[in-house]
Amino acid sequence: MQLRVGVRCIVSPKYYIGENNLVREIVFQDGVVWIALFARLDSREEFAGQVRLMQSLQAHIPVPEVYAFSDERSELGGRYLLMEGICGLKAEAEYLMFGIPDRHWNQVLEQLGTFMARGMAVPWKTFQIEGHAYEKDSAFWIDPAQKNIQIALNEIIEHKSLFARGRYSTFIEHVSMHLKSLFAELLYLCNEFLHPNTRASDISRTFPSHLPSFKMENVLFDHEYNVKGIIGFSRAESVSTWDYFQYPLGLEDSFDDHPMTHTITWMRESFMDAWRRELSVHGIHGWDDMQRREKWCQKDKVALLYQFRTSTEHSSRELGRLLSELYKVDKSVTIEILFEAFIFVVCSVLAYQTAAWDGNLNVYIDTFCRLVKLDTVMLHNIAERGRYVSLRLLDQKPFPQLP
Repeated sequence: MQLRVGVRCIVSPKYYIGENNLVREIVFQDGVVWIALFARLDSREEFAGQVRLMQSLQAHIPVPEVYAFSDERSELGGRYLLMEGICGLKAEAEYLMFGIPDRHWNQVLEQLGTFMARGMAVPWKTFQIEGHAYEKDSAFWIDPAQKNIQIALNEIIEHKSLFARGRYSTFIEHVSMHLKSLFAELLYLCNEFLHPNTRASDISRTFPSHLPSFKMENVLFDHEYNVKGIIGFSRAESVSTWDYFQYPLGLEDSFDDHPMTHTITWMRESFMDAWRRELSVHGIHGWDDMQRREKWCQKDKVALLYQFRTSTEHSSRELGRLLSELYKVDKSVTIEILFEAFIFVVCSVLAYQTAAWDGNLNVYIDTFCRLVKLDTVMLHNIAERGRYVSLRLLDQKPFPQLP
């Protein structure tokens, strides 16, 4: 009431609990609607970042106006954000575009593609994850993996004398923890998102604004399906360029039905064409390799990469999900079987490739990539030979070469 010079209001008795906020509606006597977000007690991120983001985008994308916020608990008993309530239609369908009349598809795709470009036209010097700021995409996604791999390799090399004397099982016993670290990081680094030959370029020194996902909860329309508002913003201002790519919800899916596939392909192309046209208007270049970025629209898989990179310890279950969802291996190839095969392969490489003792990262990346591409029968056979190493059945012999 103070912010609106005494206009009376009521606060909705019902509330919605989101991932980070408790949400209530404020309705004023003259019909104006505001939204109040109160930070959940388990939410660590500050509203200040979200406010900076929304205010920066205000002139470019239809986002709610912010009226007040505080990251201190003293004023209202909790951290809060007061913003404009945008009333409009939602696309009530599992797939965003199929909740919209088909005669409006063109204009909606045009608008959403334009918003993607405008989100890039409001750049930031860093992107943040869990309170840490990064100046390069690889600083978060790649550098920690390479560092951990190098640490593991250094420890493995320290025990070269054991291996040279044919005491392979003793060698494995001494470097077991480092082999597990090496295995986990290679499993993370060698998938199609992050492999050196398939990942997007790392030359950007500015990062796009962190737009909400284009799904029915976040996009509000008027009765002619012009976008009235984009809601659901993160409290982080920016996002890694590698993670920026997104389609309107559902367009990243594939379908067996040919007519549906044809429709989805047309929608993707229309969305991308609008995105590219608006990029050229803003003079934004360096995004020509869209094809390499497109896989990053698969946010369920990206979430696995986030989980791995932000965890300090990696369980077998977590590694198993990486294997099953990011690699095309048979279901019979479990994470335990792959690790046993990895033990044998690493020993064989150490026995026959001198560069492996130099800590050459590429040797291990190439080796792991070949391993996960082997046929199922051979993988199981190699895993069995990996078990032989642990059982001391291969000690005091020249180590076998890979078949």
